[in-house]
Amino acid sequence: MNKLLCAHFARLKKDKIFLISAALMFALGAFLPYNQYREFVKYGYVTSPDNLFFGYPQMIGVLSAVFCSLFLGKEYSDGAIRNKLAVGHSRISAYLSCLVVCITEALLVSASYMIGSAISGISLLGAFQSPASVLVLYLLESILMIIALCSLFVLQSILNQYRAAAAVINTLGIFILIFLAVYVAARLDAPEFYDGYIFTDSLGNMTTEPIRNPQYLTGAARTVYEFFLDFLPTGQALQFTGMNVSYPWRLPLCSLLITIVSTGAGLAAFCRKNIK
Repeated sequence: MNKLLCAHFARLKKDKIFLISAALMFALGAFLPYNQYREFVKYGYVTSPDNLFFGYPQMIGVLSAVFCSLFLGKEYSDGAIRNKLAVGHSRISAYLSCLVVCITEALLVSASYMIGSAISGISLLGAFQSPASVLVLYLLESILMIIALCSLFVLQSILNQYRAAAAVINTLGIFILIFLAVYVAARLDAPEFYDGYIFTDSLGNMTTEPIRNPQYLTGAARTVYEFFLDFLPTGQALQFTGMNVSYPWRLPLCSLLITIVSTGAGLAAFCRKNIK
């Protein structure tokens, strides 16, 4: 497996999608604190680098979907997978080496955002305000979220011999997951009450009284929505970006479950796949 990893990392160093993604994420990480600093100078709006540091989980899914599809698709188009199996490498080693290189790429791209954000944010906005324990916890949990996403992308990409189709499926899939997460978060954020305005006299004076929101989730329905927000990797990304994680212990468990199930299913399917 070491030889397989060396070959993958040799390709990764020259991969244009990886290099462009890392450069864009670094630039974005540096720009967002600068933009906030401009708002502070112009309007006096005070913020801290904490609020921008965890912006990468929102974007890494789309970038990784494209990278995994095209990088692994080339393994088929160039006949690399068939050659690796022909010289004696096991299918398990081939699959896991692909998973490792995709995870590494996603983590490096995310790290480029964090480096740019930390350099720009600390120099312009000051030190982090959140406790170090919270930052480390969110960092570790976001890493597990990225691993879970990559395991899903690799599962689909390595079983699909046509990289264009794999790219379309992975990209559509991540956008569907993003829309689902946004919908679930919006339902959970709906207020329990909203203000109702009542005219009290002929002069048009009004009073307000709280009116219950029929869309507000309660009981078992709210519990189910909360679980899905924690279970979906994109739902976790929303929580990391907003630094508002309700159940910190549940997110890593969900990410580990997704990783184990998708990797196990991928290995089982790949071991039976007819490599043409």
